[in-house]
Amino acid sequence: MRALTIGLVLLTATALFADEKDGEKKDKAKSEWQKASPKGSKIEIQFPGKVKEDKNKQGSQFVLEAMGGKAAYMLMVSPLPKKIDVTSKDDVKLILDGGRDGTVKGLGGKLVSDKDIKIGKYPGREVAVDTTLGLYKARIYLTAEKMIQVIVLGPKEFAEGADSKKFMDSLKVDE
Repeated sequence: MRALTIGLVLLTATALFADEKDGEKKDKAKSEWQKASPKGSKIEIQFPGKVKEDKNKQGSQFVLEAMGGKAAYMLMVSPLPKKIDVTSKDDVKLILDGGRDGTVKGLGGKLVSDKDIKIGKYPGREVAVDTTLGLYKARIYLTAEKMIQVIVLGPKEFAEGADSKKFMDSLKVDE
């Protein structure tokens, strides 16, 4: 689980900052807030522009670059290796702690904040990590079979801005 989380975070961060010109084109293509939902799920989120799904064996990923490739909005939905009981506080804590610790280590950052959260009946964790790429803010939720990550990454003013908050608050999970 830890390796999966680190891999997804690093893969996304690397791809995000690889080509700034492509990011600038995507900023110009931004229009209005649009819904995104992984195929076959009851998960929905609003992005501040057009985004498409990238599906692979690790799950579904949506990424919208901003600020000329210096920032991003992300949704990642990954299957868990085995079904979990989301009412088991010990199991949930173990997975979320591992995800948090793996993210901090994988990004080579410093944990800024860490708090337990929920979306409906699903437990989660909100973390903020100060990295060389900027401020990484994530809300990670667990369903019985999936890990859902809503992430913003970029300069502090971006990650803590109104659009980032609206994006993160727009997640709906009805699994």
